[in-house]
Amino acid sequence: MAQKRQKQHLKSDEALHFSEDRVQLLETVRQMIDSEFERREHERNHNVYPVNPPPCRGLWRRLLSLFPHSYHNKGIKNS
Repeated sequence: MAQKRQKQHLKSDEALHFSEDRVQLLETVRQMIDSEFERREHERNHNVYPVNPPPCRGLWRRLLSLFPHSYHNKGIKNS
């Protein structure tokens, strides 16, 4: 009985961690979108780019690392 509770607790902790990672990912995406809107607004009003450049590719790598490996290779055939 104690092992069953422990397994349920571990599974619950894993689900919580997974959910927290996804919330963090959504927050990061929201910040990226807000940044892009600000950049476009600034560009439209001043016809120049803001001091802070758009996020770099390193951020995309970090975002992709949050997904299981199978999502990265979806639709890609090994030859």
